[in-house]
Amino acid sequence: AIKTHFWERDQPDVTVYLRRLTVDNTYVWLSARVVSYIDSPVPGIIIHERFIYEERDGGGVDDGDNSYDNNNIELGVARMVSRVTRIAALLLQAVESALFGGTDRGRSGSIGNDDKNIHSGGSGESANNGDNVDGGGAVEIQAMLLDAAEKMGVDLSSSDNPLRELIQAGGIGGGNGFDGGTVGSPGTGGGGNLTGGGAGGTNNGEDERGRKKNADPLDYLKTGAILDLSKIILSDGEVKLITLVLTGRLQIEDLGPLLYLALNSPGMDLVAATDEFYQLSEQQLIANANAQSPSEVVLLNPPPLAVINLSYTDIGDYGMEALSEFLYSDNAALKTVDLSFCNIDSQGFLS
Repeated sequence: AIKTHFWERDQPDVTVYLRRLTVDNTYVWLSARVVSYIDSPVPGIIIHERFIYEERDGGGVDDGDNSYDNNNIELGVARMVSRVTRIAALLLQAVESALFGGTDRGRSGSIGNDDKNIHSGGSGESANNGDNVDGGGAVEIQAMLLDAAEKMGVDLSSSDNPLRELIQAGGIGGGNGFDGGTVGSPGTGGGGNLTGGGAGGTNNGEDERGRKKNADPLDYLKTGAILDLSKIILSDGEVKLITLVLTGRLQIEDLGPLLYLALNSPGMDLVAATDEFYQLSEQQLIANANAQSPSEVVLLNPPPLAVINLSYTDIGDYGMEALSEFLYSDNAALKTVDLSFCNIDSQGFLS
């Protein structure tokens, strides 16, 4: 990207930071800059690469020439650029998937069990089609619950919490042939195990597998376009950047210019850059309220993401407060937001 947008456009002063795997199976940081352009034998660019060492001048001792401090500053820049561009790339991939189809992962890998049609929109559902925005998710989930309950022989007609009752029934044998006997005893269902027996008292393991295969209402909650940022400890600026994209305040085509502004600002202050963009969007919303005609209104277009995985990101109460606008927004496609192990207290959930 740097080569295409900068080096080939007569801006050779832009530095690239690369993380590479050595023959010793360790990662090192390199910086790369353009040394010169050549025309012969073919047009090209001469690039100079060098290592960025975390400790220089003999084990981290500053000998007075500032090389130690400068090198560590550059290492910090390399890590910052790597993090921000990685997160931006995951956002871009997920939003483009939601809008235009294609792969529905915001990140390589999955958040389900071996995919099993979870991400590919199994059971005849097209999870990747941007036109297939699900506005009736609750109705479909209820229908799946009732179908699973019928197959398991569970009556949910008078249940206040059908999902919980269905899960409990699946854990104790589905309600058919289970007489409440002791764990491990056959009972009237003939199961002889924790799950009891199925109808007819013949439980050889096939009934249990059949129940698990049919009782899959939660699989529906994992289908669709996915943004997976799990296990990346997010900074305040990165949380703000993500929120701007999720709420539609920042359209995906404006993501690159915003990052360029942030990375070229003093101290590479992503928080300040996102705050400035947020204020601009607020002014636009005020202008919308005062618009004289519909043609003057600029609408927010949140991406139709279905699953957002922020588990283990340690966003805390601040992150929850930043995300509250998105969580309260009217996003018909959204099914699941995973905030497991994010260090969120009661204050964060109140926001």
